[in-house]
Amino acid sequence: MEFTEFKRKAAAGMQAFLGKEVRVELNCVRKNNGVVLDGIVISTDGINISPTIYLNDFYREYRKGKSFSDIIQEMAGLYEQAKMNESMNMDFFLDYEQVCGRLIYRLVNYERNRDWLQELPHIPYLDMALTFQCLVLQDGMGNATIQITKEHCRMWNVDEKELYRQARSNTEKYLRATITDMEEVIRDMIAESLEEELAKNIHTKELQEEGLAAQLAAQMMHTFGRTQEEIRMYVLSNHTRIHGASAMLYSHVLKEFAEEKEKNLYILPSSVHEVILVPDSGRESPEKLRAMVREVNLEEVDCEEQLSDSVYYYDRTRDVIALAQ
Repeated sequence: MEFTEFKRKAAAGMQAFLGKEVRVELNCVRKNNGVVLDGIVISTDGINISPTIYLNDFYREYRKGKSFSDIIQEMAGLYEQAKMNESMNMDFFLDYEQVCGRLIYRLVNYERNRDWLQELPHIPYLDMALTFQCLVLQDGMGNATIQITKEHCRMWNVDEKELYRQARSNTEKYLRATITDMEEVIRDMIAESLEEELAKNIHTKELQEEGLAAQLAAQMMHTFGRTQEEIRMYVLSNHTRIHGASAMLYSHVLKEFAEEKEKNLYILPSSVHEVILVPDSGRESPEKLRAMVREVNLEEVDCEEQLSDSVYYYDRTRDVIALAQ
């Protein structure tokens, strides 16, 4: 079945499964780095928030042999988790005084989003850009946000500097920074994998370290021929692990960590969700680090989640982040 037919059947299947109480429609959504995803929007009369279920990954599962009926069941489960039972009052969005306390920022790649950034207020930063969102809802399922556009700025009569002034403190408050030792990250991943294997009662499959940060760490140890004990690595993100790479810009976070380690820091962009901090021991090569990041991005990281192929360097004396030279 080709993807076009799969989309049509998925929409029809969800409509039949959920019944006439909802309306199921196909939609294309532009995402980070120019990625366009195909999804189905499920709307309910009288409710102004409609969840979108993206079909691209489900189609890949279908091509690998997953049955269509199982896919419909899984999508229905996602809808049950995401659906809203009542409308959200969005009148506040017309008033900047009510919006400003909810503004946050995210880091994206500048060049890969050049066309999209023409529509968005943004602040260039090295080879990246800060974009702005309004945090509408934050719960265990994640963060619901509204992308701030230049049209919104015209409506509120504000500019990028004002957005950044508000978003800087909000982002640090709502999405607090976390720094985790890579050893702990890998231990947690192995424990989680073990639980999944035991739950499935599968004993022959070898456990593998998963996660983009762990992939990058493994590649780094291989590249430099050193062990985890010899190369100390730390994962910087926020407590939700969603768009946590922005935490590299938080005030005092890098400064305090670098002072604690008494070293400057290499910053490796694992994805838009996290970066790896590597205290500079004088034995790392920026050229090899850049080649390693490019390779992991190419082979392991989905295009939508890539932040940069660059490596950054934090100088604790000057309290400055720059491209690693």
